[in-house]
Amino acid sequence: METTFKFTLATTKDLKCLEGRQQTLYWDTNIRGLGLRISQTGRRSFFFERRLHGNTIRFPIGDIPFDKVQELAYDLQHKFALGIDPRQEREEKGIAQAKLKEQTKAKEDRERLTVAQAWDDYIEHQKSLMPLKGLAKGKKWGERHLQDHLVLAQQGGIPHKKGKKVTVQGVLYPLLQLKLAQITPQVLKDWLNDERKTRPNNARQAFEKFRTFWNWCSKDFRYKAVVNAQVVADDGLLAIIPSKNSKKDGDVLRRNNIADWFNAVGKGSNKIISTYLQCLLLTGARRGELIALKWSDVDFKAKTVWLKDKIKTEGRYIPLNLYMEQLIDSLPRRNAFVFSSLEAKDGYITEPRIAHNQAIALAGIPHLSIHGLRRSFASLFIWAEQPDGAGARIQGHAPQSIRDKHYLDIPIELLAKWHDGYVNWLLTEAGIPLPVKENNGLKVVNQ
Repeated sequence: METTFKFTLATTKDLKCLEGRQQTLYWDTNIRGLGLRISQTGRRSFFFERRLHGNTIRFPIGDIPFDKVQELAYDLQHKFALGIDPRQEREEKGIAQAKLKEQTKAKEDRERLTVAQAWDDYIEHQKSLMPLKGLAKGKKWGERHLQDHLVLAQQGGIPHKKGKKVTVQGVLYPLLQLKLAQITPQVLKDWLNDERKTRPNNARQAFEKFRTFWNWCSKDFRYKAVVNAQVVADDGLLAIIPSKNSKKDGDVLRRNNIADWFNAVGKGSNKIISTYLQCLLLTGARRGELIALKWSDVDFKAKTVWLKDKIKTEGRYIPLNLYMEQLIDSLPRRNAFVFSSLEAKDGYITEPRIAHNQAIALAGIPHLSIHGLRRSFASLFIWAEQPDGAGARIQGHAPQSIRDKHYLDIPIELLAKWHDGYVNWLLTEAGIPLPVKENNGLKVVNQ
């Protein structure tokens, strides 16, 4: 059988390996260099063979439709004539295709990345910096700043380790459920507009923290290819950020409502909650700082109260005013806590809000939240013509000016003087006689 002839679909269709051979090579007389290899097992494969730069090169074509074989053979014939090695061209094409495939896969992987994944990496990065010494101020987080981030991102409905309460969903939690590629100025606007309706200050703080996180992502090698830093710099978005002073309108006790408030709170059926609410207004303390106050934290001799401060890990001392001392000293000592509860798992009252809402409804005054009592202290302290800086220290606000931070040393006795001025003014406005210190102790004043 001839092994050299003109290739057509008919002449190549039934070709077989010659008997006694491992393979048989057939050559086309029409297209020089085109061949067909048939193995003893019947496997067929077209190829193209020519000499290039002094070497014989065999380029495999494979078992493809014959019209495609001819088309490819003519193309190879042309490339060889131009001195192009098709093997190198195929290798370069393969590399390009592999690179494109890799880039496509990387793009798809990036588009699948969630905000939560990047957020977790961001938190771990910041935590890794916290133990380092010698970093400039502002280059690493403190424990409180870390906790603020965790609370803003927390899932809602998770039971607390103590008590029956569950976590409140953090402002940032909805954003963490999205993919990084889904974060756009419009998405952030919708989120911010929704959150600012009920918790504007939290919304502002959350956005500021998210913006810092987003800028970090735009520089991190894992996320910079998918994160656009300009997303958080959109003018329309920045225009709707709540101001730092935003709060619920009217969530403060007005001067003309002081007497009604004290009268209604004093009539409460639960003396412990009544005392707690009054102490909040008297001290401007945070709800959580005061609610877990222990008897061991109250020094009747030194006239001080120690509070577990939100800002200072070591806590802070505030003055124990005579009226406040009277209120606290009249409470039953049932366990370690001043504002005790025999029913609560933790041993102290957990929800004074219900009794407070009932009191303000009885007094007929505008809505006032528990935190509104802390706001009220700041406003009423100025009404009492006492130094605002003294009120800030009693409340536990961090010093703002360089002078206040590093030069002013205000002793507790001086704070007590200004605090007495505030409380005495408050009691006068409420129509409550000022308590008088007698030789044998406190003179109890009935409301």
